[in-house]
Amino acid sequence: MIISFSNQKGGVGKSTHCALFAYYLSEKGKDVHVIDMDTQQSVSGLRKKEKVTLAQQRENDEQTFDNPLNYTVQTIFTDKILSFIKGFVDDKSKIYIIDTPGTIADDNVVKTLLYSDYIVVPFNYEAIVLDSTAVFIQICKKFRVGAQLIFLPTNVDVRVKFEATEQIKALLSEVGIVTPVCYQFADFKRFSTISMSKMQREKLFPVYDFIYEKLKF
Repeated sequence: MIISFSNQKGGVGKSTHCALFAYYLSEKGKDVHVIDMDTQQSVSGLRKKEKVTLAQQRENDEQTFDNPLNYTVQTIFTDKILSFIKGFVDDKSKIYIIDTPGTIADDNVVKTLLYSDYIVVPFNYEAIVLDSTAVFIQICKKFRVGAQLIFLPTNVDVRVKFEATEQIKALLSEVGIVTPVCYQFADFKRFSTISMSKMQREKLFPVYDFIYEKLKF
């Protein structure tokens, strides 16, 4: 199974959700592998740093830090991604989660979406993000992307009221599934590739449970 996290706009929590949802799935007992296509390498860069920290911690407490890495992380840039995907596209026993770049101008990113079974599209209600999300939808339609689109309203400020929220949800529901809202909270951007905080679990598990129920394993 291939689950891509993608949108035409960067900075909407794509990499954060990618890493945390991968951890969530690993706790469900799934064999999860994260592919970092993003030029910023947010997920793979963090994993490298955390592996160094874990190595230091193991020296002091080998039993506690024996095997904490629940999923793998690998960097593969757009020019190599298609040959890599073709090697596992028929493997249904594993879940590959792909963190795509914050733009889909690259033809290889579009082709990656064509191979995907599901595309999680994080967005929020800022005008520039909504415009980018609309462009993303049009591109998916133009290239006949067959993956199930899952729209994830994220990092939404609970204090701010958006008058068009229900209208936006209705429009998005015509082309995909809209998850419950992930409201803004302090721990959201302080994510890890090896754990989830108590607050992250409380805020994100209801959203991830919703997505999990939509996946056809």
